Amino acid sequence: MKLFSCNNFTGFYPIGCAAIVLAENKEHARILLEDELKKDYLPQKIELDQLIEVNMNKRKAIILDWGNY
Repeated sequence: MKLFSCNNFTGFYPIGCAAIVLAENKEHARILLEDELKKDYLPQKIELDQLIEVNMNKRKAIILDWGNY
């Protein structure tokens, strides 16, 4: 399994949004995120380039959204 981040989708309010997705590959991550957004009444198309794979071989912290508009 791979970990992906996405911080450029449309949320309920015009502020930053961020999600992490655990999936087999980028295409699977896209489908899972689109399905989850649809459940929350935010249907939208996520492009593959919106998903960033997180390298799980290194220790690191990733700030998904730090509130800077």
